[in-house]
Amino acid sequence: MFAMWEGSTILVCAVLIITKTTITKLEMGTTSFSQVVSNFLPVEYSATDAEMTDAFFRAVEFVVGHLDRMQKRFAYTLKCQAMVKEAMQQGGYALVFDAAIPWIENFFALGGELHPAQFVIMPSGKHWKLRGIPPNLNDRMKVRRTLPELWAGLRHDELFAVTGIEGAIFCHKGLFISIWETKEAAIQALHLALQR
Repeated sequence: MFAMWEGSTILVCAVLIITKTTITKLEMGTTSFSQVVSNFLPVEYSATDAEMTDAFFRAVEFVVGHLDRMQKRFAYTLKCQAMVKEAMQQGGYALVFDAAIPWIENFFALGGELHPAQFVIMPSGKHWKLRGIPPNLNDRMKVRRTLPELWAGLRHDELFAVTGIEGAIFCHKGLFISIWETKEAAIQALHLALQR
């Protein structure tokens, strides 16, 4: 069993060293990755060697799983880059995707700060979302262009009443995202948003 964990042990040690050397001071209310891993240690200082060994292997399993998921997410994001590039090459004020994909990192990696797109349309569960695009990757909670003010916080019939679009579901009070039953409804909402 030790041979199986040997490489992982080195990996855990490397993560702990990197974390400890890159974070010099934590802000109140934050935690570091090394603190999360150290929480696998038994609470009682009088823990037995067996308890410490068990805690160590649970920590290793957690770290390896976390790093594996990060690597898979990164690979998937890169795999989706071609779809984002194709949507960007269409030009225009919106990126339209027929699948929910990790678009934002790819968009800015491909020069999105200079791209004219204001909105993105893509599936969101069983529905479709129309979302404003942020000005850059660091300001994700801001958008280049908000949705119309009259839509703020409206749902279903109320949103339909002001838009005239069948399939209206919701518009966030912050005017950065709205949800529609169909792709066609989201595209109609896009046209309204661009008219103002």
